[in-house]
Amino acid sequence: MSAPTDAATRDLADELRLRFHGPLGQELPQLRFMAQKVAQVHGPVHPPAVELGSLVRTLADGTEAWLDRESREILPWLSSGEKKQVPVTRQELLDGQDKRKELVSRIRVLTESYQPWEGACGTVARLFAGLQKLDHTLADYAKVEASTVAAHMAG
Repeated sequence: MSAPTDAATRDLADELRLRFHGPLGQELPQLRFMAQKVAQVHGPVHPPAVELGSLVRTLADGTEAWLDRESREILPWLSSGEKKQVPVTRQELLDGQDKRKELVSRIRVLTESYQPWEGACGTVARLFAGLQKLDHTLADYAKVEASTVAAHMAG
């Protein structure tokens, strides 16, 4: 495997940090908290709210773990241009994307495309709006990873 050598590729690390890592690092804990609150408060009346809380927690935990690993292992490699092997394979990256896509898809179905139920409180509305935004952010993030980072990794 060859390390990235041009300035545009090295700048990718900064783009990933600014465009995805920072915002996701702020949004995921908030969404996890709101989803847990919605599950506790509304779960007895709206049982899907309990499953939603679990799915959001799983998605947030997995995404945060990946962002941490990417920050420690992949982004420094992209920034450095050094010829060393990155300890993450292209397949690991793609498998993580697939797992996130599956969880987002389940959340989208469970929330009926992020439509709060009739009479839902403000927390539910904010959670669903945040989840819809997260859906788009993770889709964009996957495209950037697949088209740039993954192209520099061995399978």
